[in-house]
Amino acid sequence: MKKILLIVPSKNLRQLYHENLSQKQVEIVAVDSLATAVVLLIVEKFDAVVWHSTRNYEIRLFLKIRQGRKKWLKTKLFIVTNCKNIDMENISGEVKTYKLFEWGLNAAIEKISKEIEYMDR
Repeated sequence: MKKILLIVPSKNLRQLYHENLSQKQVEIVAVDSLATAVVLLIVEKFDAVVWHSTRNYEIRLFLKIRQGRKKWLKTKLFIVTNCKNIDMENISGEVKTYKLFEWGLNAAIEKISKEIEYMDR
């Protein structure tokens, strides 16, 4: 069973993501803050992290923290954001960014859902 960490601050958006990412053989753990997510990542192992963030500084901070933890680099990271300038240079591990102004929310969630479905096949 795949275990996915879902980080979405808004309750309504979190519900939308959860409904669209739910699949057989997928356990979704949903949280509303980056701080809670970091604690869970330290304690538990996840196959992927899906993160909806509108704050560029949070994304940069998390990517820096992630660089220092080898175990986290094995976890696939999907970032959905409306930030236009995300510095992805020198980033290790598998990170995919979906910019809302390019994809739209529903298309991004659908694409992530398909990628999760085909992980490790």
